[in-house]
This record gives sequence, C-alpha cells and structure tokens, in this order.
Amino acid sequence: MTSAERMAAYTTEYIRFDAEPFPTRSKAVAEVQVKPVPLGVRQRVQAFFLLVLCGFVFIGLIGVNAFSSKMQYDINTLNRQILSVERTVQNLEVEIQTATSIATVEAKAMAMGMVYPTFQEMVYLDGQTGVQEDFALALRESAYE
Repeated sequence: MTSAERMAAYTTEYIRFDAEPFPTRSKAVAEVQVKPVPLGVRQRVQAFFLLVLCGFVFIGLIGVNAFSSKMQYDINTLNRQILSVERTVQNLEVEIQTATSIATVEAKAMAMGMVYPTFQEMVYLDGQTGVQEDFALALRESAYE
C-alpha cells in the first residue's frame, strides 16, 4: 500500500465517524492574550545604552558617507584639472611641430634675408680624393687648415 492510499484510507475513516481528519485549534491565535511583563531598571538602562550606541553608529555612517563624498568631489576636481593640463600639453606639442616644420623654418629664413645659392655659389666636391670614411673629421680638418 502506498502512502497516498494510506492517506485516503485514513481520511475516509474519519469521514465515516463524522470527525475531521485534521483537527483545528480550539482558540484562534488572535484570541490568546499575552500579559506584558514590566521591564526592570537594569533592562531599561541596557535598552537606553543600546539605543544610544545605535545612534552613534548611524551618525558615524553619515560622517563616513559625507567624508567619502568630499573625497570623491576632490578626485573629480583633480581629474578635470589633469584633463585641462593634458589638452594644453597637446596644443603646445602641435605648436612646436608647426613651428619646427621645414616650411615654417624656410619662411622665417627668407624673412631674415637668406636666399637660395646661385649656380656660381655652389661648391661641388671632386671625386678624385675618394670617399671619406668620416665626413665630420674631414670637415673639421678642412676648417682648421
């Protein structure tokens, strides 16, 4: 016999005798009256200190939250300053690159009076001496002679 069959037999047995298979409580839960027990002086003092301790904990949490908000504000302010300085550095790098470009240097040289050499002013090295291994050394020797 399975458990379902046993349960069915159990309930039919109660129904046959006009009884409920599962008895109900005689009193409802709401009807039970609980008499309040007065607190002693020691328990009242303990409850007061517990309440004060909870108050300090909550005030501490509020303080920590305010401090962390202030720190986050300072961090955000510094990040904005860093971004501003990085943009300034990028602008200065662009100005340096444009100021040192070949076209800019050529334009400034022309404004100062420099000109391209003519064909008669050009000097060519003859090929009789051969290839110099150290051009800087040869230039220095020719300058000091």
